[in-house]
Amino acid sequence: MAFMFETRYPLSATVYASQLELLDGAYPDYWDGLTRKFARS
Repeated sequence: MAFMFETRYPLSATVYASQLELLDGAYPDYWDGLTRKFARS
């Protein structure tokens, strides 16, 4: 199950969350194959 929400406040992971073995270090690589559809502002 996944969810998204928006906030104007900055979010950061806790120390506990950043040290879990479940953390997927290759996650950013999953986005490499996608082409950009919108220009950066």
